[in-house]
Amino acid sequence: IISPESDVFPIKPTPQNPCWIVRSIDNNKITVTIIDAINGKVLGYGVPPPRNDK
Repeated sequence: IISPESDVFPIKPTPQNPCWIVRSIDNNKITVTIIDAINGKVLGYGVPPPRNDK
């Protein structure tokens, strides 16, 4: 369940259904996809975590 106050998952309006949060990497770029766990619809994208390439 995504919090309405979430900065990481900025979906408006806030989904009422549980969601899957899927992180994927393509060409060294992280994508965070938010998917409704009930109907499978892609709801949007989240903010990837900061990278630590040190």
